[in-house]
Amino acid sequence: MHLINPELPLKTVIDTSVWVAACFHSRSQQILELWHAEKIIVCCTPPVLAEYRIVLHKIPPIRHKAQKILQRLEEGKATLFFSNPPQVDVKIEDPEDLKFIACAVGAEASFLVSLDDHLLKIQSYDKVEILKPVEFLQRIR
Repeated sequence: MHLINPELPLKTVIDTSVWVAACFHSRSQQILELWHAEKIIVCCTPPVLAEYRIVLHKIPPIRHKAQKILQRLEEGKATLFFSNPPQVDVKIEDPEDLKFIACAVGAEASFLVSLDDHLLKIQSYDKVEILKPVEFLQRIR
């Protein structure tokens, strides 16, 4: 469990499922608001950003909101972007999800926030806690 300093933004990796949910006015939208308020720093790598682009553009009802998220990420506002995520050795049902764990480890993020059961089953890896949005919001408030 991480000690949280309210003075510093938390380095956090956001799984694509959370961005999608945030665009549909779910509880995940509070995470988007925290990012806009620069209470969290979203950590990102090229493979993570590529998945965001592909998935968020596929869902017509959220394209406008998704474009705003992608633009903010690409502008680097409250975003830590790096190119060389480490290799991670963890067994996971969907190997495509490894990019999120690698991003979190490489960025030394405190949290990986997801709605994906494959990631949530792991619970933590290295020093990264893997939480549902509601759990993340409870932990940081």
